[in-house]
Amino acid sequence: MAISVVGILGLIAIFRGAVGTDTAVYERLASQAHVWQGLEPGFWLLTYLFSLIFDDPVIIVRLFSLLFTLILVWYLNRSNNEELFLLMAFVVPLFFYNFSMNVIRVGLALALLLMAFQEERRGKYKKAILIAFSTVFFHYSMLFALFYLWLTHESINFSFSKFRNFLILFLAVLTLIAFILINESYFLFKLSHYVVREAPSLFSGLSRLALGFVLLSSLFFTKIDKNYKYRIVGFSVFFMIVFFSLGIYVTPRLLDLVNFLIPIAIFRAYYRIQEPVETPVKMGLFMAGLAGAAGMYRYMLYESFWTPSPFLPYHTFFEH
Repeated sequence: MAISVVGILGLIAIFRGAVGTDTAVYERLASQAHVWQGLEPGFWLLTYLFSLIFDDPVIIVRLFSLLFTLILVWYLNRSNNEELFLLMAFVVPLFFYNFSMNVIRVGLALALLLMAFQEERRGKYKKAILIAFSTVFFHYSMLFALFYLWLTHESINFSFSKFRNFLILFLAVLTLIAFILINESYFLFKLSHYVVREAPSLFSGLSRLALGFVLLSSLFFTKIDKNYKYRIVGFSVFFMIVFFSLGIYVTPRLLDLVNFLIPIAIFRAYYRIQEPVETPVKMGLFMAGLAGAAGMYRYMLYESFWTPSPFLPYHTFFEH
């Protein structure tokens, strides 16, 4: 049933016309796939390979929606009951349309992160690490995602007496610096572009903060070790406040990223203590998914006035 639902939603994304806030932008990028414009190398390489087969940028962009759907279907095919619940009660209602028709690079990266999380649960740690680090090649924000997941689960000695923790932190910082130096012009352009643009509305940030607090509040009714609770809640609240305080165009997307990562951090905590995910957490996921879906519909109504490829009204590319 779950695979059928994801498949149907995938068809809606794949056969869409000029639908999805950033769809028009990605189509323009796909039409210039032969030139690397500083985009994440994994995404650019796939775009270039697709362009060798299809010369239509509309088809190329829809292939990414197909790929995103296939990754989720693969995830579902190997999921246990808890991973199934996470995807269908939270990820799909809150993020599917956005990831498959708007922020495509983020969608692919986070779909791969789910795969890495699943491999970790299955005990295939080397494969999980490999997939997790590959996400950075689809969106640079995954450096933060990996750092967050490390912060919420690894014991941190702030004196850095533990060599392993120091080495991981050093490599993470070194990787970030390397990406910035290689794509300096791209980062500077993005930074100047986002800083001057304010967040769409105060509500867009507050609603995402509320979703995050709903997810975190469920932790206080669970048997998870206090050490994990304090780390997940503490670091999540810290980053949410920092991102909300920025008040820039990407603030809602940064908060969305934190909200996506919180359940993964919680589930990893359960796997560490080898206990099943408890009802309060599942209720929190269900309520956040339901409220988030309503918020997404509100966003669709709002953005339909200022983008060349709004979510609404929906139409297929056969109509144009």
